[in-house]
Amino acid sequence: MSKNKKKKQSRMSASTKENLKLGASAIISNAAVVELGQKKPWYGAIITALLSVVLAALPILTTSLKTKGGDILKGTTYGYETGLVHFQQDLNAFEKKVEWNVEKGSLTVTRWKEFLSTESSGSIDTEPWYHHVSNVTNKVDFAVFVAFNSKTETLLEGKDFSDYVAKVYNGINPSTGAKIGTTLNVNVGTPSSESAETTSDKNHVNTIIFGKNTFRVMKAKANGEWAEASVGSLRDYSGGELPLNSLVKNVSAEPDAVETYIADTKKAWSNYLDKAAEKQIIGSAWKMTGLMAAIFVFFLFFMGLMIFIMTRGKNNPYRIYTFWMTQKMSYWGAFTPALLGMIIGFFVRVEILQFLFIILFGLRIMWLSMKTLRPQA
Repeated sequence: MSKNKKKKQSRMSASTKENLKLGASAIISNAAVVELGQKKPWYGAIITALLSVVLAALPILTTSLKTKGGDILKGTTYGYETGLVHFQQDLNAFEKKVEWNVEKGSLTVTRWKEFLSTESSGSIDTEPWYHHVSNVTNKVDFAVFVAFNSKTETLLEGKDFSDYVAKVYNGINPSTGAKIGTTLNVNVGTPSSESAETTSDKNHVNTIIFGKNTFRVMKAKANGEWAEASVGSLRDYSGGELPLNSLVKNVSAEPDAVETYIADTKKAWSNYLDKAAEKQIIGSAWKMTGLMAAIFVFFLFFMGLMIFIMTRGKNNPYRIYTFWMTQKMSYWGAFTPALLGMIIGFFVRVEILQFLFIILFGLRIMWLSMKTLRPQA
């Protein structure tokens, strides 16, 4: 008798089987969604809603984490690695050597101003930063800023550095407040030498700006516009010693070695930028995922509210559904769009990814409202 009792106790109850069957059928059945919302406990709906939000947000997180700091040197680079090579060659030509020291995540630069006084730096009094001028186009095609505090002679940090970067981003000389390029004898960026206007907003060039604890890598297109997503990434010195220190020592004058040196420069900087942007990429990924998850939670609530409002007609037979019942219907109905959104999300562009679940869920609720909750249904 005791064995038979144990067997009976271990068996799944009929009600549990019914609930599982009903929950599974809700994947495609709107009638099951309505029944679950009307008759079943709240905790099942809440668990399904939370699981749906997680599934919908998962591809956003994983896709965001795939971004690498070194991506700026992949695909179309607009000659960024070539600009780095020229910069390293000009640094190498300076006899006293500029020293770039990273300790505990902070950068110190010595003899930078002395370097700017040399002809190879391309610097002038009113624009005290490194310029490289193309021998072919006679235009500045690469610039390096070291953001010093003019009073303390230390590198800028925090808001001061952000303000400095903002000026460069907007084409403003951080030293004088004038438009960048107004006092140069060569053009900056893409405007032609025949044009009367050589200081337009679209004359940016590939740029690096070094601060005390962070630096910016800014890539410009061939038409003088900033490349998308190239100026928003704040990079730190998590990679330790800058690639400059080793690459400057390895500058070769042999023509056959130039291509190898360019490739080495691209690889070294790409690896360094991966580490430099890692903290920000992880933080941004979680921040974006959290924001989208909050939007998804609100959308689940909103669609439940829409179902409640649509069933409020005076003669609507579904007027019997309470506000909480329609909320549960929304939660139960979210699982399938979330699952589909997760699967499709790994194959679509990031721009669409953030709205994929909202679109699919909106279609599911519209289908439910039109086919199952119509008064004449």
